[in-house]
Amino acid sequence: MQNKKRGRPKGIKKDKRLYVMISSDLKERYQKAVDSEYTNISVKTCDLILEYVKKVEKGNG
Repeated sequence: MQNKKRGRPKGIKKDKRLYVMISSDLKERYQKAVDSEYTNISVKTCDLILEYVKKVEKGNG
């Protein structure tokens, strides 16, 4: 079992909310997957978005 911190990474200020519409069953599956990594949905979603943006920016550079 890993001992990872939960919540917003140190030094990152909460700015705005991002509302995303997904089905209830997908949300439940996502929550279970994120919980198994000992993090939370907000942090994981932010990581995924940042990873995606970097990938797109790198491809367009």
